[in-house]
Amino acid sequence: MNKFIYLVILLSFTGCGAPVKDEVKNDILGKEDLRPKENAQMKDYKYITSVRKDNQWYFINERNEVLFDKVFTYATYFSDDLVCVAMDGLRWPGEDQVYGAYYTAMDKEGVFYEEIKSDLPFVYKEGRTIVSYGPSKRLINKEGEVLKEANLAGYGEFQDGKVAVFKDGRIEFWDRDGNVVIGPADFTTQGFSEDFALVLLNGKYGFIDSSGELKISYKYDGGRGFKQGLASVKKGEEHFFINKEGVEVLGPFRSTRDFQEGIAAVANDGNWSFIDLEGKEVFEGKYAEADSFSEGVAVVRTHDGKLGIVSTKGDFTSIDARVALQFKNGIAIAEAQGKMGYIKKDLSWLIEPQYERIHDFFARY
Repeated sequence: MNKFIYLVILLSFTGCGAPVKDEVKNDILGKEDLRPKENAQMKDYKYITSVRKDNQWYFINERNEVLFDKVFTYATYFSDDLVCVAMDGLRWPGEDQVYGAYYTAMDKEGVFYEEIKSDLPFVYKEGRTIVSYGPSKRLINKEGEVLKEANLAGYGEFQDGKVAVFKDGRIEFWDRDGNVVIGPADFTTQGFSEDFALVLLNGKYGFIDSSGELKISYKYDGGRGFKQGLASVKKGEEHFFINKEGVEVLGPFRSTRDFQEGIAAVANDGNWSFIDLEGKEVFEGKYAEADSFSEGVAVVRTHDGKLGIVSTKGDFTSIDARVALQFKNGIAIAEAQGKMGYIKKDLSWLIEPQYERIHDFFARY
């Protein structure tokens, strides 16, 4: 959780120029559509997500009914009401990459945006994305209009109206129109959060503001971006929360999770607990593992190995799963017996574990 998230170097992803292994074990192009057929084209649904089963991606609603008359080799999650999909290319069991695929965007009604094309996966954020055409990368809007084109070694996603790109060996930040607003600079970065960006230079971490000015000096051994006015940083083996003036206001801790809903999970002496923005314990529970709060609950694991959720009052309820993620729209991804499914807030299974890979549900409208 405390590992610095480097700028994604998308050239390492698969694309048209990606090498194909000599022995391809699973050619999706020649494979029968294995989706359940009886539920196809259902329209009366509230949520939508992408799932992978039998090595094929397709879309379902919250009742596990199959949507659209399409099967895909690749699908991301919905963002800005669009999802990145591919219907060609090659993949073999046990791997996520698709070789030789072209990617486009699709909306929540199954309509393709054919003017949007890329040889690498992409994700829209804040109405913008960067797509790939071999060495050329294009900043585009949701209509597919090219706003800027450049040769880039890597790029991230839009955050706080800016995107970090790696060009000619240095970092630049572009705004939504492609104007260079910060850089070129020698640091690496994970992008902006709450108008501050965590940056790395010569092995130390600091923070710049939205103008590119260094506001918190390079003195930390690790860190994450600001959430609810505080950022987690690491000095040696100790973790602290700092404010935007660089003052260490909470800590030290052995480990931390980010603040969400005014609460953060922190660890000391082998125990995870929860604190508020003033550093006070929210309740007395101690856990072997703990995640951030989401929709009023947090996923935890007790010292005797039980997985469950805990409320802001400290009430614990066990989950019949090996792993569970944060709730979104009242639904959480969970895994049991090597398969993935979805659980509801009452911790019953909304959709029994049956999928190889899945994404969170997103509202249809």
